[in-house]
Amino acid sequence: MTAKKILSAVLSAFILVIIISAGYKGEAAEGEYTYRCDYMYDMLEVPEEKQLYDDLEVECEKIHNSYDYYARTDRVYYSKRLSRERAVEVMIIFVNDNPQYFWLSTTYTAYSGNMRADSISIELLDYFSDGDIRQATKAKIESIQEKYIKGAEEYQTDYERALYLHNMLLKNVEYKIGDWDQTVASVFLQGETVCAGYSKAYALLCNALGIDTIVVVSKDHAWNMINLYGYWFNVDVTNDYNSSIYLFVSDKRVAEIDKLLGVSGRHTPETKSYPYYYDDFPECEYSYAEIASKIPGVSQLRGDANSDGLVNVRDAAFIAKHISQGIAANLPQKADYNMDGIINVRDSASLARNLSMAA
Repeated sequence: MTAKKILSAVLSAFILVIIISAGYKGEAAEGEYTYRCDYMYDMLEVPEEKQLYDDLEVECEKIHNSYDYYARTDRVYYSKRLSRERAVEVMIIFVNDNPQYFWLSTTYTAYSGNMRADSISIELLDYFSDGDIRQATKAKIESIQEKYIKGAEEYQTDYERALYLHNMLLKNVEYKIGDWDQTVASVFLQGETVCAGYSKAYALLCNALGIDTIVVVSKDHAWNMINLYGYWFNVDVTNDYNSSIYLFVSDKRVAEIDKLLGVSGRHTPETKSYPYYYDDFPECEYSYAEIASKIPGVSQLRGDANSDGLVNVRDAAFIAKHISQGIAANLPQKADYNMDGIINVRDSASLARNLSMAA
């Protein structure tokens, strides 16, 4: 073999290795998501608070990827420049910001330390203390999360994706008190949870899609604030059964609904949990319906089954025709008007009803 042929063969092999490596890395990266929004982290006022938050993350990442037994996190130390009250608040913000740590409980211990530092430790849910169980559960949860995320990615706008996730959580998860109901483990493993689980799961899924979403806690409730196209909105998955009255709405509208339902104050951030950052939550000035027409470049495609750029009665008929002929599978995902993951007669009926109401 000539030197030229040898060089050519070496170069070909080298290029092949690069291609294979690039494909492998791309495949590995596909399942990697960012589950948190940095909004509350950015609100932390002093370096010591951010340092505590960062150190909590390092500790939790260690446990999240470990097969070792942990009853609680190792102590995370913080400067005495922070009061215990302030350190606990940072911890609460951290836990609500990072729902991927499904194994964290809501029980913690704050320790007095030496003259320079105190520390804090968070307990694990008993079942997930065992490392083998924790890792097996992590893989199962991530597999289920992936199905939600891939389903949402079928839609083209952040609005549609956030709406889809809201509807799918309501469809698949029942409101029920349980041992894991303060974490997403109850949502993805048991299909039942309470407000803490709903809000953490919604934040996790939306953030994985790059839609900034935070968990907000009041005295006896938890819900979300979500950023769509630069505007913040309230979302309360827990209380949206059969109504969606708390979906993408303003603070003013939330207060009106709460008053009407006799639950005033349910959606007011709790000062005991957030003594320093009570006023730093986003202000939700508008409901989505008030500003949707003003948002440039936002395609409102949901319901445009015949892909003519319009949503009208022809789309409802188009969906009904395909269903009657048994070829609903040929319809585009945007024909799923009620966004429950299935294209059926309910989509045609729901679209027709909404069109008649708008007429």
